[in-house]
Amino acid sequence: MPVLLDWECSNKYKVLNNQGQQCYYAFEKSNVLCRQCCGPNRKFKIHVADNNKQTVFSIKRPFKCFAGCNWCAALRCAQDEVSVYAANGEQLGYVRQACSAWKPHYMILDAKKDPKFEIWGPCCPCTLCNQKIDFP
Repeated sequence: MPVLLDWECSNKYKVLNNQGQQCYYAFEKSNVLCRQCCGPNRKFKIHVADNNKQTVFSIKRPFKCFAGCNWCAALRCAQDEVSVYAANGEQLGYVRQACSAWKPHYMILDAKKDPKFEIWGPCCPCTLCNQKIDFP
C-alpha cells in the first residue's frame, strides 16, 4: 500500500554479521507528518537493539532544511548531523557533514566534539542534493 500511495513509512533495518546472521535490528521513530512533508530532511531517532530487544545505542537527527547538500554545508545551520547515544542516554559522539565543493565529507566527533575520523564519499559533481550516495 505505501508504494501505491507514495507514503513514507518509518524505516526498519536488519544488521547482519559476516555469516549473514542477524545480530541487531534498527527501527526509526519519527512523526508521520515529518516523514510525509520533510522527506529525507526530517528529524528522527533510530534505536539499534540486539536480538533480545535490548537497546544498544540510538541515533538522533534534527530537522535540517538543506541537509545533505555539499555546498550548503558551509552554513552551520544546514550541515547534516546526527548524535549518537548509549543505551543509558550518555552521549557518545556525533557525525557531522563538513563543507566540500565536490565530495560528500563527514566528520566523526567524540562526545566533546573533538574530531576522531573523516569519511569522504566519491566525487560526484552532477549529484543533486539529497540524492543517495554509495560510499565505497
